[in-house]
Amino acid sequence: MNRLGLTHTLRIPGLLRHLLHGRLGQAFAALYRAKGPQFLFQAPFSRRPLLVLMGVDSNLWAAEHSDRYLRPLFSRAQQVGERRAPMNEAMLNEALAPVRSAAHLADNLETLLATSYNVMSEWQVGDVLNAGEVCQRLAERQLCTLGLGVESLGCMSEFVALRRRDLLTDGLGLLPKSMRRSPFIERERRRIDRALHDCVFGAGDDPAKWIAALLQANADHPHLLPLIDLPPHLAEVLMAAKRLGDLLAMCLCTLASHPDLRERVKQEADAIFSSPIPAPSALASEQVDITRRVYFETLRLFPPVPFVLREVMNPVSIGGRDLSVGARVLTAQCTPHYLEEEFKDPATFDIDRFTADRAEHLRPGAFAPFGLGSHACPASDQSELYVLANLLALVHYFNFQVTPSSYTLRLKMLPTSAPDNRLRIVITRKRNSLPS
Repeated sequence: MNRLGLTHTLRIPGLLRHLLHGRLGQAFAALYRAKGPQFLFQAPFSRRPLLVLMGVDSNLWAAEHSDRYLRPLFSRAQQVGERRAPMNEAMLNEALAPVRSAAHLADNLETLLATSYNVMSEWQVGDVLNAGEVCQRLAERQLCTLGLGVESLGCMSEFVALRRRDLLTDGLGLLPKSMRRSPFIERERRRIDRALHDCVFGAGDDPAKWIAALLQANADHPHLLPLIDLPPHLAEVLMAAKRLGDLLAMCLCTLASHPDLRERVKQEADAIFSSPIPAPSALASEQVDITRRVYFETLRLFPPVPFVLREVMNPVSIGGRDLSVGARVLTAQCTPHYLEEEFKDPATFDIDRFTADRAEHLRPGAFAPFGLGSHACPASDQSELYVLANLLALVHYFNFQVTPSSYTLRLKMLPTSAPDNRLRIVITRKRNSLPS
């Protein structure tokens, strides 16, 4: 099996250009074409190599076997606080399933959109907005309101910065681990920990849904999830806000860059938002077919999480290589998104690939924006409803365009794929009056 270091890896044709533009998925595709579906990557600041898995066959293996042999890499790259006691992942997913479901979001669609209207009421024609920051702030306010019972924890930017640093050091080994330890960094960690702690222990008798679900899990299994370990699990709300905000920003940028699609989505938005709060069933129907396909094609080209890090929990052989307990695996599950053999003209934004006639995304193992198997994102259905509701609302009430018009999209890769800070959108027109 190939074993690559960072210097050797960067010599692969086209790879460095993709990385400089933040196109991590395309970089994995270049690696796949050059080195095949499996290879060992030796990071400069890690003693242990990463086994990198890419391609459809690797995705199918992960979908079938990951629950038996792999588990999330429990480190600071995954959560803010230290993990004091093991918690069965399946048990935790079961406890949180009701608040991660699309049905939960549908039941709270009025609250979700009311928050969106409050944010949009601050915008004026001519405003130039940082797309990534605006959408991330919107997602934070919505998810914190629904899940934690507060408008904001006031530490989103610090949380994202720490996640990025943790992934680069402890997760991927691209920077020395000493860079995640300093008085300033530890102060920021403590600040986030305190904010999460206050949410749990200051929830009162009527806690928000996410906190209530964790408290119930603690009541049912206090030995597996003691009360003192609840706060770090709330960091998932912040991570979800980051991912959803980034995805919404990418969809907004896509529409701003494709006038023909924008007009078609406007027609759907105007029909859906004939009343301020549309019926959730309408957002799940053929009435929003164009918008849904824009969402899926954006997911294909700009998946928020193009790879996942895992730890071997039971000995396993992958690709003829025996892996012992504790070995690390990186699954680049979105690599097939950029392969010609899976998606026709993969670099082209083409929503017709999701029509019933083509259905390229239905090939097993080809389309995996939310991961695969037991470790797939449990809130994928909720993500779709969230993005559709907000994107249609934004298009119904405002006209946007990218500025400058010559802007070439570049992404920030970690902790999720996100538009860089140079992406700006300008509000050119207010199409409809916002609900009071």
